[in-house]
Amino acid sequence: MKRKFTVKCKMKEVSMLCLGFMFFFLFGMVWLIVKYKTNPILASIIFFPLILLWLAGFLFLSFVYVRVRDNNIEFRNMFGIRRNIEIKDIKRVIWRTTETKFGCNEKVTVKSSSGSFSVETLMVNS
Repeated sequence: MKRKFTVKCKMKEVSMLCLGFMFFFLFGMVWLIVKYKTNPILASIIFFPLILLWLAGFLFLSFVYVRVRDNNIEFRNMFGIRRNIEIKDIKRVIWRTTETKFGCNEKVTVKSSSGSFSVETLMVNS
């Protein structure tokens, strides 16, 4: 049994996905300006929140991780805040399985007195 491991998102796939969406939104903005002769400021106002939303999603997925070392679990949220809990402090573990048209998605949520964290099947080593 492993006594030390880290669970985090697959950054290569996530990076390519976010890059693709960024190009999609930028291409849409340019297309809106060229085809309909829209004011560039108006097009920016329309697409800028969408680009910020995808950037926030990318940051969320790149910062979040769960690291286990012996009897200590360390996890970091999207704001970079790290927390540690001991295994003996765990109060509840919830394992949810959802069947989708893309396959089975599993999510494990661990709750303790000092906080909670989740691990999904999209993460490496989960």
